[in-house]
Amino acid sequence: MGKPQRISFAKGLLFLLFPPTCVGCGELMPWREGQDEVFCPVCREAWQQGFLPASENMVRREDGLTLVSLVKYHSGKTDGVPEKLIYRMKHKNERRVFSYVAKALAPILEDAVSRMEPRPEELIITYPPRRPSAVRKEGFDQAEQLALALSRETGWPTDALLLRTRKRKKAQKSLDAAERQANAKDAYRIDAKEGELAGATVILVDDVHTTGATLSACAKLLLAAGADAVLLVTVARTTQNIPDLPEEPKF
Repeated sequence: MGKPQRISFAKGLLFLLFPPTCVGCGELMPWREGQDEVFCPVCREAWQQGFLPASENMVRREDGLTLVSLVKYHSGKTDGVPEKLIYRMKHKNERRVFSYVAKALAPILEDAVSRMEPRPEELIITYPPRRPSAVRKEGFDQAEQLALALSRETGWPTDALLLRTRKRKKAQKSLDAAERQANAKDAYRIDAKEGELAGATVILVDDVHTTGATLSACAKLLLAAGADAVLLVTVARTTQNIPDLPEEPKF
């Protein structure tokens, strides 16, 4: 019989003072499960039912970029378990949640990298930075935390290669597809030295892919700065058709 898991005094005290809850239903998690799990058994099943099938978790977009995602997402839905997890990621800076998602996403990401031709020699994980006003309000950047969690899980380095400009005024969630494209176009700029990205494959990480406007804008900047390739990675992506979606820019 294996030895019982040891839990540090500080971690145990934190657990007692702020017991973790199930991301799906809000119920308190059992002591042992609450250390590494984020769902109760019922919500875990619902979460896994939302997984994209193996034939769909890697898709080639019209612009030629590959998108890797874990679960289906329904924009505007609030009662689904995947949607609740994304909401939690945006509003609660819980390392256990980001670590849990990274563990599930990492094998799919590693498989996608292994299939790339030519095989990448240098990998860098980065992310589209959150609006400063949202960071001030929430106290963290969910895409940054996801990138860091994936870095811990895969061992690949992470670097903040992108910065926000002051040109973007509105949050993407309040806009339609065409407005998102225009809003994202001038919202970012590169924060890398000349030649720094030469020969690198950049893994661009975000929480959810809806129209893809943000990822398109950032990928275009990274490629223009010298990256050999950009691989898009999100926890979730919408699978329903989005009306009036303009064609993504070709890179």
